[in-house]
Amino acid sequence: MIHQRIRTARRFAAALLAATIGLLTIQPVRGQAQPLPETTRARVRALQAGGSAIEVTLSDGTRFQGRVVDADDDSFGVREDTSGREVAWPYAQVSQVRKQGLTGGKKAALIAAIIGGSVLVVLCVAPFPIGFLCRSDPS
Repeated sequence: MIHQRIRTARRFAAALLAATIGLLTIQPVRGQAQPLPETTRARVRALQAGGSAIEVTLSDGTRFQGRVVDADDDSFGVREDTSGREVAWPYAQVSQVRKQGLTGGKKAALIAAIIGGSVLVVLCVAPFPIGFLCRSDPS
């Protein structure tokens, strides 16, 4: 009876770990609709004011990372962090502008994965009553 509970708990832990890894690696499905240049312009100016590092995705799929150095009415310029090279693009050619780093959802999933992993380690390393996943009943 106890072995069946242990087996069930291990399967549950494996399923939980697989789901957490899946949430961390999944990419949201993006529509094909292009954002309006006014929306892109407002987003670029907000990120420029914050001094944030950004990632620009062009309509042909090319990606560029850096910081906004200037933003005009028709185009904006970005300085690449690694090489220092400056490139300017018209707003109409840009499909996405986003701040670099983890989004809120990915941060939450990462925290959940860390907590879940810690719980699994405790349930496996601790002596029998607590560590029932990897330890068997000594009696």
